Amino acid sequence: SEPLSRRALARKEQAEIAALLEEEGVGALEGAGDGSDVDVLNRLTGKPLPGDILLNAVPVIAPYATVLPYRYRAKLIPGRGKKGRVGKQALDTMSSQAEEEEQRKLRILRALHAEGDSGGEKRRSAKDVQAEIDLLSRQRALIRAVADPDLAQQMVGDASLSLSSAQKSKKGNSKAKRGKKKS
Repeated sequence: SEPLSRRALARKEQAEIAALLEEEGVGALEGAGDGSDVDVLNRLTGKPLPGDILLNAVPVIAPYATVLPYRYRAKLIPGRGKKGRVGKQALDTMSSQAEEEEQRKLRILRALHAEGDSGGEKRRSAKDVQAEIDLLSRQRALIRAVADPDLAQQMVGDASLSLSSAQKSKKGNSKAKRGKKKS
């Protein structure tokens, strides 16, 4: 059988939870299904799918293990950074991650077009890649649209951004290139 979509899995999971709660004699979750905050929170996702409608990017400060499933994340470590500056660096890092992923998908799309039209499978695949590219560009726009005051409000004080090894190597490469230019 085909794998279920994320929404179908969520509905199945909710049905199982409701059945378990009914078995235990516990009523339905308070506020669920009546447009309350519970419904709003259930609509948030850290990994949107191409068919999802994105309205906002929400800055989340949480333990790193909690945000591991999120597509875009930055690790904060104790340091001397100011809230606004560190938050801006984190947003820049996430925006560049989205841009790199978008460029990678564009290369895939170009390769699919270069191979030519040899069947419906490639057309479907190209449509999927194009949908992912559209999603990534929307995500990048939403990341850039996060207001500085909103971000600074969420940030913890006296922190700095921990760079991944890939980002460190890029930073090192740019320093090496600058050093060669000066010589």
